[in-house]
Amino acid sequence: MNFDQLVEPQLKANPRLGLVVYRETLSDVTELPLWILNSQSGVVWMNVDRSVQLLGLGEACRFLGESLQDLNEAEALVSDHPARDDINIFFGARFRRSSTKGEEWREFPEAEALIPAITIEIVNNQAALIVSVPAEGSTEELKDKVLQLRSRAFGYLKEDAKTKKAVPGARFFGHLPSSNDYNQRMDTLLQALRSHQLEKAVVGRRTDFIVEKAISIDSLLSEMMSYQTAGYVYCWKQQESVFCGISPETLLRMEGGKFECDALGGTLWDQGESYGWDDKLLFEHESVRKDIVQRLSEDLTEISVSAPETVKLNGIAHLRSRIKGCASRKNVSFLGVVDKLHPTAAVCGYPESSAHQMIEDFEPFDRGWYAGPIGVLRAESCEAAVALRCILMRRDSIHAYAAGGIIEASDKEVEWEELNQKVGMVASVLQAKLPQIVFEDTRSEFG
Repeated sequence: MNFDQLVEPQLKANPRLGLVVYRETLSDVTELPLWILNSQSGVVWMNVDRSVQLLGLGEACRFLGESLQDLNEAEALVSDHPARDDINIFFGARFRRSSTKGEEWREFPEAEALIPAITIEIVNNQAALIVSVPAEGSTEELKDKVLQLRSRAFGYLKEDAKTKKAVPGARFFGHLPSSNDYNQRMDTLLQALRSHQLEKAVVGRRTDFIVEKAISIDSLLSEMMSYQTAGYVYCWKQQESVFCGISPETLLRMEGGKFECDALGGTLWDQGESYGWDDKLLFEHESVRKDIVQRLSEDLTEISVSAPETVKLNGIAHLRSRIKGCASRKNVSFLGVVDKLHPTAAVCGYPESSAHQMIEDFEPFDRGWYAGPIGVLRAESCEAAVALRCILMRRDSIHAYAAGGIIEASDKEVEWEELNQKVGMVASVLQAKLPQIVFEDTRSEFG
């Protein structure tokens, strides 16, 4: 390559936030080398049909904020840079801003956007290496940095995937809240719903596992993808912590000024071809749909909503409506719209402020990035998913997260079993068995 010709237009286009980007086709790469994550911090993103697969390593630029809306500098970089087609910005954020953060989430900021130093990209079966470096130093110094990162990347690609066939193994440790606590807290929540303090609350549970034999990240992700063949695949490895999962829910997708998102509400176990979507589940779905349309109305026009359809994902069925629209003005911020959408009634409840407070009271754990927005910014297409069906792995412990929408007509025993179904993928991958629980009839209050 003529490095001077590569660098000069990139620096002129963005002198304040200079970034030099180099791209090279990888003809021999057919799958992401996920085993690199066993020894390096990094990020992974795959879209629903796996036509876009990204692995990012190291850091070229990192943006931090209190919310995704604070990361507009990252979004501007994608739109303005002459090599914008080769820039992938990974982003994620907490479910909610909080003054107290659980110790297990200390390595994950409120909101973050990351341009990796090395990105291995497979789009429509075409692989490429992308190297990004801050534009600091002389042209020769920049060239040396790019060549060093390129050499490192090819070194990673030549590594032997020694742990790739390692089978994950863990044992069940406990639920938070416990079954008895959940039983009591549900009584109080149902009473609040019956007295019309709120319409819906999405409350959850953390299920904890103890790692019994070493779990490699590549084998964990491979097992997850074998079990759940559709959905967004995401993974963030921050120092000693790994947050990963496979989500069925599109929070927002944008391509060419056209936006699309999912209203996903109502859950049943897979019943074959016939599903009994009763009034309770239809109401739950409608509350999600109504909430999303209201939030999008300021930034989108020509909004259309499809009729509810059943979507199935490994033993669980959901009601989904597709919501589409066009940007109402030029330069609508993708991250700004995501920030307005999140959290939807699908993961929080309705009305939002009352549901937030109920979640605070109900859940004795920090959600962290669980149920938060997570995705990738690209020049022509941006996607954000809701971080569901996920785990947080730290050293010898694993936390799995799941939640369910509760309305006045909900049955607490059915809701508990729904949480078991949602954690089922993780339990199966870890070869762990969840205990069977029978609820007693209690009417205790919780604080």
